[in-house]
Amino acid sequence: MIDRPASIHVGVTVECCEQVEPALDEACRVAPGRALCLTIVGLPPSPPAFWYLAALGGALPIAPALLSTDADAARAARLAARQAPLAANVTHRCAAGWRAPWLLDELRRGLLEVLVLAAEPRCRRDRRALEGAARAGAVSVVTLR
Repeated sequence: MIDRPASIHVGVTVECCEQVEPALDEACRVAPGRALCLTIVGLPPSPPAFWYLAALGGALPIAPALLSTDADAARAARLAARQAPLAANVTHRCAAGWRAPWLLDELRRGLLEVLVLAAEPRCRRDRRALEGAARAGAVSVVTLR
């Protein structure tokens, strides 16, 4: 018989409210019959490269657009915390980006056992940092598609 710990710590990344329900479903699916500790991470989507060029040309006011994505990520994290299973121990945070020191540090130290990516890093540098930290902490990464 396999001896499993009583609880599992699962991290969930979300960028927008539409990602919350599938992400929480997957978090519950990876922990059947175990107490669930959830860390919800709201991450603003990385803007496309042309955003900066458009802002330089005066075609797009970049500050309001970036603030809007931050607010969306924070709203998604709060929504996920409210919709999490009642029996789950939930914390929610927002990160400025995929290479936020506290996020990578939690992964490296193995504080999470599973990371559910409803939102994925688009930049190769961000993906490498996330994958390296998860590998160092022996964190299983589950991607929603």
